[in-house]
Parts: sequence; structure tokens; C-alpha cells
Amino acid sequence: MCDVMLAWFILIGGHALVFAIDCLLRMRDGNVRDGGLAEPLMSAMQWGLIIAFAIYGWKSTRIFSAVWQRIAGLLLHLVVGFGGLAFLSYVYFIGNGIDSI
Repeated sequence: MCDVMLAWFILIGGHALVFAIDCLLRMRDGNVRDGGLAEPLMSAMQWGLIIAFAIYGWKSTRIFSAVWQRIAGLLLHLVVGFGGLAFLSYVYFIGNGIDSI
């Protein structure tokens, strides 16, 4: 149970921190469309958080004996996490006027 909570804290808390740093850098520049974290750096940070989430998510499935149950549990976490991150990213980028559809 502790690994599950740690995995979700890494994913949600880490992305909140990345978005906060990006927002602060954009406000400091005074232009929300330019500035912020460099796109390759932001992507690398997000992928690092997703990989850490997957590792701790896999560790949290130790209670299952069958490998297919562990894979199904991990995939469930990844799908829910991806959907949540897609929504939060959409709200952040569109809501702050950084990008448009």
C-alpha cells in the first residue's frame, strides 16, 4: 500500500512541481507564450516521473502471485495516470493561455 501511495505522490506531486516551475518562469519573463522550461527539459522531467511511477507501481503489485495480474494492475495504474495527466496538462496549457487547440 505504501508503494502505491508513493507512486501516485511521485506522479502527481512531481508534475505539479514541474508545472509550478514552468509557470513561475513564464510569469517572471512576463510572456506566457514564450519562456518557461525548455520543451526537451520539461519532457525529460515528465518521462522521468512516469518511469518512476511505473517502477513503484510494479513494486506495489507484489501481492499478486500471477504475472498477468501484476501486469493488469500496472496497466490499470498507467491508464488512469495517463488520463489524469492528459487532463491536467490540457487544463494547465489551455487554461493559462500557453497554447490553444
